[in-house]
Amino acid sequence: MQYDHQTWRALIDRFATLSAGDKVNLIADAAALAGTGAMAPDDLLDAVEAARPGDARAVWQAVARALGLIEYLARGRPAHGAVSAYARNVLHPAFAALGWDPAANEDPDRAMLRGDLIWSLGEWDDPDIRAEIVRRFAAYRADRASLAADLRPAVLHLAGRYADRATWDAIHGMARAATVSEDRVRFSYALASAHDAGLAWDTLAIALGDELPSNLDIALIN
Repeated sequence: MQYDHQTWRALIDRFATLSAGDKVNLIADAAALAGTGAMAPDDLLDAVEAARPGDARAVWQAVARALGLIEYLARGRPAHGAVSAYARNVLHPAFAALGWDPAANEDPDRAMLRGDLIWSLGEWDDPDIRAEIVRRFAAYRADRASLAADLRPAVLHLAGRYADRATWDAIHGMARAATVSEDRVRFSYALASAHDAGLAWDTLAIALGDELPSNLDIALIN
């Protein structure tokens, strides 16, 4: 739905009073309209910036998707670095309010949001997140119980994304040694997350070989 500018400003000014569903719809509509040129980019940014740390996970997921659209449009352009910095600034307050470790009796929605934000900030190359991923992955290699289940998808994905040869080989070894199919899938996807071109080719070779089940081969190639 598209609103005239005055109505849009009134909605943004009252964003904090809206339901989570209405917030999600506003952000999603703005992203869709801005992506086609039917809404001014500044209006989309106003919606993204209206989210607050206490908002529901669904709201922050909508924010992350909108930022992903902006990133896609900025690829290959000089502004891409500024877009990355902007995204980190938008997402970091929500993560700072949660921290890395759960509070006592934490709501499951907040726990899942923590993982979402770590994943997103890592994708945006947040240096603090990157440093902690390296530390937590090293601890996980030594003691699998050291990493909370809610954090494993994000930490393993980002460990694969940032991997050097030694880290990639370690993850590959975990995948080959895994006896639980869920673990094997997660480690294999971490391999496929590698941004290093040489490691990406090595992952492709695994996918094209006979090491993995055919359904997982196709997923890794995609």
